[in-house]
Amino acid sequence: NPLVITTPQIGSYYARARRLSDNVTSASCGIVVVSINTVPSLPTGLSVSRNNFCSDDAGTITLSATGGGGSGASLRWFADSCGSTSIGTGSAIVIPSPAASTNYFCRWENSCGNSGCASISVTVNPATAAPNSISVDRDSFCIADTGQITLTAAGGSGTYEWFADTCGSTPIGTGPTLAIASPEVNTTYFVRTTGPCGPSACLSVSTTAGAGDIDFNNNGIFPEDQDVVDFFDVIAGGSCPACDSIDFNNNGIFPEDQDVVDFFSVLAGGTC
Repeated sequence: NPLVITTPQIGSYYARARRLSDNVTSASCGIVVVSINTVPSLPTGLSVSRNNFCSDDAGTITLSATGGGGSGASLRWFADSCGSTSIGTGSAIVIPSPAASTNYFCRWENSCGNSGCASISVTVNPATAAPNSISVDRDSFCIADTGQITLTAAGGSGTYEWFADTCGSTPIGTGPTLAIASPEVNTTYFVRTTGPCGPSACLSVSTTAGAGDIDFNNNGIFPEDQDVVDFFDVIAGGSCPACDSIDFNNNGIFPEDQDVVDFFSVLAGGTC
């Protein structure tokens, strides 16, 4: 006959047969082992092998947890929210480094239910953002120019670094704005930003240093009298949409007598 026990205890239960007519019992007993599972307790002691790395990290991280648990329980891990898609089981799991900051959760699970979740945060530093614009206040001037040029960059993240001729060469300055002496040769300037995750890509701007262009009206014929006529006409306020600026020497001052002097000097074969 079945025996109903309303509050069983953990342990072994034995049964043997007895003949009712004479109370003779069997020589051996049957045995039933009763195990009682409980809802597992919360895991504790969460840790991660690496933290605060860059978003382009190509390695792995190890998530570990200790404490908690219960009879027959297994430890399950999740990313972003407790109970979402499982990313692994066990007291320690190895996963690829995340590309963005992520919260990881774990809980014990058995046939009686689940524990609450414990969590740990992994911080990922974003890649350094490149500047999105670069400019120079004067990009064409004479070789003998004694002034300055001002380089300006905007956007991105981190500290601005400036280079001449090659990105990543010896820096010529830092900051979003850089004033330097006018170069004596055609030069390309580069800017990038640098931060905890290294340097960004570069942006560039070019300057031209050389003699003034005596094809003032840009008709492809020079030297010619019409360049002189058009030059003086523009100085006097006339219109010539195809003509160059009357700031012939590109010193930022116009109109001025020196533009006329430099124009005729170049026309005669001199340098500016």
